[in-house]
Amino acid sequence: MDRIIGAVLGLAAGLAVVLLGLWKEVPLKDSMWRALLAVFLGYLVGWVFGKAGLSIVKEAAGPVPPPPGGPAEAKGPGTPPAAPPAKPD
Repeated sequence: MDRIIGAVLGLAAGLAVVLLGLWKEVPLKDSMWRALLAVFLGYLVGWVFGKAGLSIVKEAAGPVPPPPGGPAEAKGPGTPPAAPPAKPD
């Protein structure tokens, strides 16, 4: 997940640099080098802060509770249902 955060931030930074370069009429060669650098640095920043953010969220969430119903209901798909209890005579 932290790599996805880094990739999105890097692509957003690269796009912003390209658009700003076009708006300010910077030569395309210079704009592309700056965009490449922005993508790389944006990815690194997003990766570092994504890792830190995910660890903070996991710590705040606490332990994951077990599924309800105990191990008998946690068999998974494809298992036959349990036989109904016998009726007393």
